[in-house]
Amino acid sequence: MNITEPFVLQNDVLLIPCAELSEDFRARISYDAGDYTLSRRHGRSASQVIDGETAALLALFRQPRTIVDAVIENSRVLGKKPDAWLDELLPHLGTFLQNHILVPAGSDEEQETRPRFESGARFAEWEIVRCVSLVEDSEIYYLRRDGGDEAALKIARMAMPFESSVFGNEATILRHLDGSGIAPKLFDAGLHEERPYLLMEWIAGVEATVAGAQRRHDRASLIELCASIARAYATLHAHGVLHSDVHPRNVVAGDGGRVVLLDFGLSRFIDQPPRVGRGGMYYFFEPEFLAANRQGTQMPSTEAGEQYALAAMLYLLIAGQHYLDFRYDRDEMARQAEADPPLPFAQRAIPPWPEVEQLLFRALEKDPARRHASVAELAERLASIREDVVRESLETPISAQARAFADETLRSFARGGAMFASGYAEAPTASINYGCAGAAAGLLRVAEARSDPALLALSAVWSSRAMTLIGNDDAYFNDAFELPREILGDVTPYHTESGLHAVAALIAAAKGEQFAQRRALGAFLDASNRPCAQLDLTLGRSGSLLACALLLEVSDGLPEADTLRAFGSATMAAIWNELDALPPLNVSASDTYLGIAHGWAGYLYAALRWCAVSGDALPERLRARLDEYVPLKTRKGRGVYWRRLFGGTPYDAMSGWCNGSAGQVFLFTLAHRVLGDDRWLELAELCAWHTWDEPRGPGDLCCGNAGRAYALLSLYKRTGSAAWLSRARQLANDAAAVAVASSQRKNTLWKGELGAAVLIADLASPENARMPFFE
Repeated sequence: MNITEPFVLQNDVLLIPCAELSEDFRARISYDAGDYTLSRRHGRSASQVIDGETAALLALFRQPRTIVDAVIENSRVLGKKPDAWLDELLPHLGTFLQNHILVPAGSDEEQETRPRFESGARFAEWEIVRCVSLVEDSEIYYLRRDGGDEAALKIARMAMPFESSVFGNEATILRHLDGSGIAPKLFDAGLHEERPYLLMEWIAGVEATVAGAQRRHDRASLIELCASIARAYATLHAHGVLHSDVHPRNVVAGDGGRVVLLDFGLSRFIDQPPRVGRGGMYYFFEPEFLAANRQGTQMPSTEAGEQYALAAMLYLLIAGQHYLDFRYDRDEMARQAEADPPLPFAQRAIPPWPEVEQLLFRALEKDPARRHASVAELAERLASIREDVVRESLETPISAQARAFADETLRSFARGGAMFASGYAEAPTASINYGCAGAAAGLLRVAEARSDPALLALSAVWSSRAMTLIGNDDAYFNDAFELPREILGDVTPYHTESGLHAVAALIAAAKGEQFAQRRALGAFLDASNRPCAQLDLTLGRSGSLLACALLLEVSDGLPEADTLRAFGSATMAAIWNELDALPPLNVSASDTYLGIAHGWAGYLYAALRWCAVSGDALPERLRARLDEYVPLKTRKGRGVYWRRLFGGTPYDAMSGWCNGSAGQVFLFTLAHRVLGDDRWLELAELCAWHTWDEPRGPGDLCCGNAGRAYALLSLYKRTGSAAWLSRARQLANDAAAVAVASSQRKNTLWKGELGAAVLIADLASPENARMPFFE
């Protein structure tokens, strides 16, 4: 490389002002005003913070320039002496050249990072189907050959010797592990055009984080996954190997419960010195490695250290978050890992799990001597817990009649079923509340509850049906059923086009189809960005805000997440500008709604939900409005309720979700989760008593027993009280018993049988049950 020749910025380099990053991201980094983050789309290294002057210099290399010319131009703008500025920058420029941030103009490195093989190309007797992974130093492809055999090709992007590379090391390890069942079988290895490659068994499945998310609703399935992963690492150690690069992307949950470990390039034999360097991610590094690293010592992987990394990963799979609130600054991350204790599950907004927490926290001890004697011991104890959890999960009092009802209802939506054949004959035919999008949302929830890919695929079919109805006159409105456009408007996700796209995005996220998810998010934002005078949850902009929260939860890392976040923040601000102008609640107009579907409970719930997901600050007057809301309650027996309308009679009371106490249970359990004051949980329980004590109603989600059961499940998830779980199950049985006879709109999600069927499926894992397209 001639450093006097022109250089350009590698085309996958991203320079982003820190001020434009999300609030959550900014909270996890240390930066000054004017700083930027520097990262690469296909790089392995984490983003780094650079000052604005350095960012301005790098930006000059968007066009080819010599280093001297760029420094002179940059120094002129900054008012610095060029020679002194060059001396100051040289160490940094050297790093940028070494890390391929700056590359020679006109070289192959300047070109966009693309797969070296196109789909359809041949590799020996194999056909390359697609590239499944592309990073700066390697590529992975999915291959097939005549007869249907499948394989994975892992190949370096640059020429290098085979034996001394990580590819040579991985080949040695894979041959040693042949027949273990925990690693891919190696078919071939060598050099292709001087680039090392490995041809190995294709492992069908999903990476551990996806598997964890799919099973988080069902603790029996989740502990099975964790125990299987721990058993795989115990088997690895029993074969005398340390993986040395433990993180979720290197674990695949395959068919039939099989767990396979991937990427052994940095692995080592326990009884031999390492052949290659150490790998891993900061989130999973053991404290003793980080301490040694800080002293300038490269500590090799150890069995005790790998146990720590494994426990950190299992915590992530169970909780959906890391065991600490890590900041992105590496020095601070290291300090946290070395000093801070793991957070209990209760601080991760999931129900406590004392037996599992105790096991993981021991494995996460800072002192290696205080951890489990081995990974095998940890695996055995997880397997013991799994047996207990599976046994308990089978002891559910859902009636045989309720299960039969749910199965029959769901079969109707599948191929060969009556609903699949007929669809929704009466308008509205497409919406979440009354049509195909609601069927898709309901089936998605059941697919998640059962970890059933066939049901997930079926939900996508119903979502596609909804999409084909966009533009039809009967898609959303029906004057004959008092569902005119004048009432429903053009924005609410529950009744109009935006909801179809929201459901499509949720399904795409569940399937891991990022491109489809991104398209759906863009369409949702377009359909939501229309005039709407209504504020309430089911007819207006609070519904859009709640949908934004649901979508943002599954959009982390997507480019559209920032746009979604901006739209949600703007929507909340606009809603609360109008709410702030209203008088105190105790002097409201008599026709002011107080419930969750159309009134103040919904405004408050949507704002709390959005802030909990986005990290936005609560509206300034939200707490005051909650305080104004509480005195409007009416006591009845063991419970309390709010009138449907502020000016309604004392008998204007309901127990259902839409306008009654079930909706308020959701509001106050969420308030307790976000605000932390126990009085909100006490109010939730008072509302739950009213929800439980009132006479049984229809079977649906909106006004009936199914929505009430979900409310009691919400309280159960906050308290862990088995009594509330038992009551929720009884309400579910009651809902199933009357769902068909009381259906207002046959087989719709919110007004028909489908909602009750979804509830019964959800009750197989009550701690993770979620009212569809609401929680």
